[in-house]
Amino acid sequence: MEGVRTIWRLRDRQVKDASRAVQLMQKALTKINIQLANVISDITGACGQAIITEILKGERDPWKLADLKHELVRASREEVARSLEGNWRADLLFELRQAVDSYRLAHQQMRECDRKLKSFLASLPTRSLERPNRSGEASATAPQEKKTLKKPKPKRNEPTIDLKAELKRICGVDLTSIDGINVITAQTILSEVGTDMSGFPTENHFTSWLGLTPSKDISGGKSSD
Repeated sequence: MEGVRTIWRLRDRQVKDASRAVQLMQKALTKINIQLANVISDITGACGQAIITEILKGERDPWKLADLKHELVRASREEVARSLEGNWRADLLFELRQAVDSYRLAHQQMRECDRKLKSFLASLPTRSLERPNRSGEASATAPQEKKTLKKPKPKRNEPTIDLKAELKRICGVDLTSIDGINVITAQTILSEVGTDMSGFPTENHFTSWLGLTPSKDISGGKSSD
């Protein structure tokens, strides 16, 4: 479990690095007078990155750059072109390149962490929980077959591995079935605590350890309660 914890914490830092790089990317674009964010909602998407890549390659014609816009972008070609009339200062272009390189490096490192995390999770034992059989439940649900849905493509910072399936195998239960718990939260809890919860006598001890229990105001050595 130590390996899972180390890799997950490392990956979390890389996600934060990527977020900072996006902010630096946007700051550099603004200095160059490129208002791409006004016409494209996400400059880290395929369209935004394609335009930025061509700028760094030396393309300066705003109309040629506007031709790279995706058909789903609501802004017109003219609106995109107007947002791409930059001052093209060499120092600011260098700053933009550094931010883009940092962003792409962070994502490359995330993918490497995903591969290492997958190997560590695979080494953890499978856990099976015995559930009481309810009368008639098996016969009622057996004939029904769930349709296999196409697995959605992970979002930009999400792990590329099937964390939900791995967590269910390791824990013996689908933690994401709990309201407010997504796969990222479940993985964070697992990496920090593991599957052995015996160190927490009650749920109150666990919520206190998580820092979710309101603290008591103490003045003069006495509680305000």
